[in-house]
Amino acid sequence: MRADDEKPTRPSQGEIDMRIRRGRKGIYLQFKSIFDKTHKDVLPLAMTTPGERVRIVEIRGGRGFEGRLASMGLKRGTEIEVINSNAPGPVIVASGETRLAIGRGMAQKIFVSSV
Repeated sequence: MRADDEKPTRPSQGEIDMRIRRGRKGIYLQFKSIFDKTHKDVLPLAMTTPGERVRIVEIRGGRGFEGRLASMGLKRGTEIEVINSNAPGPVIVASGETRLAIGRGMAQKIFVSSV
């Protein structure tokens, strides 16, 4: 039996691996967790509440996406305040004296933790 024919083990709760395995019965996805012991209360920016102060923990996107956020001053470790996060509109955040409107799709890829 080849290694890629094996069924992947069931990931533990909250575990994400983003590895694709091909087997006889189809394609399996496993996920690797960003919710490790150091970041217990990590959630997407789109799920935060107005008035909450958060710190950017991880950005899930390519180089272009990270570069776009960096040009707006949003990098890993940056503390921001959520001004408005009501659906279906954009998420409005304040970084220092600057207010930024971030689309909901982008906000789903930015993971934050409470300060």
